[in-house]
Amino acid sequence: MKNQQMSIRIPKDLKDKFHAICQEEYINPSALIRGWIEDFIMAKRSDLTIK
Repeated sequence: MKNQQMSIRIPKDLKDKFHAICQEEYINPSALIRGWIEDFIMAKRSDLTIK
């Protein structure tokens, strides 16, 4: 599977707070967001599988 980038716009303050919390808790921000997207897809489309 080839990875793709997705750009979003959020306020700088929100981004900074998010990254600070991820750093404090040793969480990979990208992996966390990917997980949220996967959870969203599964909740909306239970017939789909994520590879």
